[in-house]
Amino acid sequence: MAFDLKNPQLRDSEIRKGEFRETGRDIVWKDRSAKKARRPADTGGAITRALEAAYRLGLAHGQASPEDAKLAKVVAGPDDAMDWLSIPPKPRTAFKEIVDLNLIVILQASLPLAERWACYFTPRPGSTKEVEPISTYSPRTLAPLERLGLMAPLELSGKTVLRITSKGAATVEKAVREGKVRMMRQGKADNSQPASERQAAANPVSKG
Repeated sequence: MAFDLKNPQLRDSEIRKGEFRETGRDIVWKDRSAKKARRPADTGGAITRALEAAYRLGLAHGQASPEDAKLAKVVAGPDDAMDWLSIPPKPRTAFKEIVDLNLIVILQASLPLAERWACYFTPRPGSTKEVEPISTYSPRTLAPLERLGLMAPLELSGKTVLRITSKGAATVEKAVREGKVRMMRQGKADNSQPASERQAAANPVSKG
């Protein structure tokens, strides 16, 4: 993988680490896929090329002028979009599912083992059918989304709901524009509060 040496965003350590993580994940995925299919894989060569690319990036940053270095010091506002790859992989996967399926995320204390975030489809208005979570996540998995300001807890009808923030919605739309993620819902993250959410928060039924 070749990094864009002129991209000022890569001077941000979180964005740079995100790019490095994605490179590592891609190498591991290709290696495992090749082994599973019993195909040869140039894993050593891929690692070498990644290290060389990182080395060239470091050299470019070291030779940059003070004016170039200042480009990385842009202060983001609380609602400004962040780079998609700077979100840790596991929370990022969960965040994509929540946005893509327009899921309602409710803290459930009655699930087996421990307290978890339960994800529900948005019910149709007036529906009285029992609903079950399509997936659940531990608080630890979604904690980075709260820490980064992409989602925030809200007390609703006596339950704690985790909702997408303005920053979360902007981050998704930015990632879609940049081609870093593909969404079935065309990158529109809904952070409004529909009546159906109040209904689901008031009457979710979990059997898992």
